[in-house]
This record gives sequence, C-alpha cells and structure tokens, in this order.
Amino acid sequence: MKRFWALVLVVLMVLGMVACGTPAASTNSSATPAETPKDSSAAPAEKQKMTLMMYTNTAIQETIEKLIVPFEEANNVDVEVVLVSLADYDTKLSTMISSGESPDVMLVAEYQNVQYTEENMLLPLNDIISGADYDYEDFAAGQRSHWTFDDKVYGIACSGAPLVLFYNKDLYAKAGLETPSERYEKGTWTAEAMIEDAKTIANLGDDIYGIDFSRAGDWANWDVVMTPVLRMYGGDAWNDADRTEVLINSKKSIKGLETLNELMNTGVHPKAGTTIDFLAGQLGLYPELFGSIKKMVDLPFEWDMVPMPVNADGGSTSWMGSAAWGVLTASDTPDLAKSLVQFMTTKKFIEDMQFTFVPTRKSVLLSEAYTTGNSGEIARSSNEKAHGWIIESIDLIRVKQSHANYQELSEVIMEGLDLMYAGAMAPADAADYIAENMAPYMDGKN
Repeated sequence: MKRFWALVLVVLMVLGMVACGTPAASTNSSATPAETPKDSSAAPAEKQKMTLMMYTNTAIQETIEKLIVPFEEANNVDVEVVLVSLADYDTKLSTMISSGESPDVMLVAEYQNVQYTEENMLLPLNDIISGADYDYEDFAAGQRSHWTFDDKVYGIACSGAPLVLFYNKDLYAKAGLETPSERYEKGTWTAEAMIEDAKTIANLGDDIYGIDFSRAGDWANWDVVMTPVLRMYGGDAWNDADRTEVLINSKKSIKGLETLNELMNTGVHPKAGTTIDFLAGQLGLYPELFGSIKKMVDLPFEWDMVPMPVNADGGSTSWMGSAAWGVLTASDTPDLAKSLVQFMTTKKFIEDMQFTFVPTRKSVLLSEAYTTGNSGEIARSSNEKAHGWIIESIDLIRVKQSHANYQELSEVIMEGLDLMYAGAMAPADAADYIAENMAPYMDGKN
C-alpha cells in the first residue's frame, strides 16, 4: 500500500512543479464561519472549477450539491461533486492525480487518516479552525484527535457518532436488577456490572439474550464487535501512539476475548453470524450508535440509555465512527478548497446535514432537533438526565483505531477471530495467532 502511494507522491511533486497558480479564496479564520467565506482576491473573469470527491450515495451527493450553492455563488466557483465507491477510492484518486485532475476536497474515512497523512496526501487545516466564531472545541475530543498529527489538523470530521448503551427497562425490572441509569448516577456503572447484568437477564428465558456487541449482526467489521470487547479491560488491537506495538494478545485484550467467548458459549451473547433485534424485545443490553435513538419509537417495551461503561483503568469502552473532509495536496485551489471545508463544517451546515450525516458537533448531536428525529417522532430517553450524561462522557471516547496498513491488518484479525468463533482456537491462542500475523504490518513499511 505504501509503495503504491509513494508512486502517487512522485506524480504530485511533478505536478507541483509544472502547475500554474490559480486564484483561490482566502482562508481568513477571523471571518464569521456561519457566513459563506468570500474570495479575498480579485474575482476571475470566468468561474473557477473545483472537484469534491466522496463516497456514500446519490441522495447525499444531491443534498451536498444543494447546500453548497451559496458558497459557489459567493466565490464564483463551480464545485463538481464526484461520487466514488469506497472500495474504488484509492484507484480513482490515483487516476485523477496522475492525469492532473486531482480532487480539491475529499471525504476521508476514519481508517484512511494515517495512510493519507503519512503519504503527504492532505494539507493541514489549522488556519481555518482557529477563529473563535468557528468553535472547533464544539467537535468531540476524539474526533479532533483522530485527525491531528504533530499538532497539525488534516481533516475535520463531518459524520460520526458515539457508541452508547440502550437497554430494555422491562427486562431489567423482570430480573430485579438495578438499572444502568441508577448505577451511572451512583458512579457504579462499570464494564463488570454490564457483563453481570447481561448474564442475569439471559437467564430469563431461552429466547432472551443479555447483550450483543455486533450492532444487530455487523460481524463483517471486526472493529465494530471487538473495540468495546477489547476495551472492556483496557486492551486494544495495537497502541495508538505510533501504531507499531501489537496489543491484541496483551493480558487485558485476552481477558476481553475470553469474556466474549464465554458469553457466546453460554447463550448470553448471540453466536457469530447471528442477528438479534433489540427493537423486538429479545435483548437486554444493546451497544449501538447514538443516532439509532431515532429508531426507539413505539417499541413494545420501555427503554432507556446510558453511556458505555468505563473499565478498571477509567477508560471508556465505547468508540466513535468518523468521516472527515480533507484538502488534497495536489489541489490547484488549496485556499478555496480550505474555505469550502470550513463552510461545510460550520454549525449551520452540520445542522442542515444532521439527518444525512450523524452530527460531529456536540451542540448539534445532543440538540432537541436531532434527538427527536426528522419526521416528528419523539424518541427521547425517559430519564431527562440521560442526554447530559452522553455529553459529559463523549470527550472520553476515542474513534475506532486506524493504521497505514489497516486493510491488511483487518484481514489478519478477521481470520483469527473466525477461528475463535468456530471453536478451533481458544481465545488466548487466537490472540497469539493474530499477533504473529499482524507483526509484519506493524512497522508501516509494507
């Protein structure tokens, strides 16, 4: 992967030497970001052209095309929004750069942050976030840190939500348990308490499960299931500092794997490949992204939500997703591209996109408008304190892990987990097997 991008970088350097300068908008961070950034240079005789490349779908593409019209008009620019599948992203990007038609702005997936910054594909964006009116602190701490390297910000998150815990209050009452909300308020809501509650609830009946980490059957993405499992006791797949140390076979990570394995083998957690619907009332504890609160309407049982518990180290067992806007190093209009990113990450724009992208600004994510849905449904927790708890816990949450060799590492991890799921390997043996096969990809030179 890195050799591939090294070739692309050579192309970038050649293009940089021969490219003609194009007038671009000023990234004046002192301007009020709620207003459309204006071009501080003389208006060109004809409209400038910019390209925004993104994955998602045509409905989101059309929404963005509509919402950026004020920016286009104010800056005398036409922005072409190009839709590319995430699977074809690298190939398409390489082709566009090689032909001298690099995108100016692109949507970057959470796992691409390390790869693209290490290969000098993205420009720093610090100059567009420093204004007081922009309020960069409104973004969750995990979202900010995920896109920051050596104090330089290479992406501004536009979509991503924290994993929270929904629970079935009726099943808790039937089991005679103190609820997670009661425990949270008393400061006793821990990973251990969550697991013990799940075991007790599963004993209510053969068709009842205690907990499901797979988000209703998302077994294909290892980090969806494994991130809270590994973090239950303070583990992770690798270290975050420089991403060179394998941690999946550490004592803390193995304890998480052993706990999941036990839960699956005793019927507390559904088996790998199984889908359980929390909305049908068969599940006691349901770790799910906060955006799913809009689904909690007209359920056949009472529900509530709390933050994911902390582990013994005081760290959160939760995770966040993240997609961010970045500006390509190869852009012919870098200042104008930065202004577009600033425009698309203001509070006003994120509010306009809140039912298209999961809000990354805390003020929007926890707002009445977002949490009551986009069709007038009322889907609020019965506990008026719950939303405040989510706010106070959100800055403890990290985005799912990323790596320059993320795709290769994912294949290795899934292979080992499948062996554990099938009963072919004990959790500790599967962890050692995974760690051994991860090692060649951890130095970042593959």
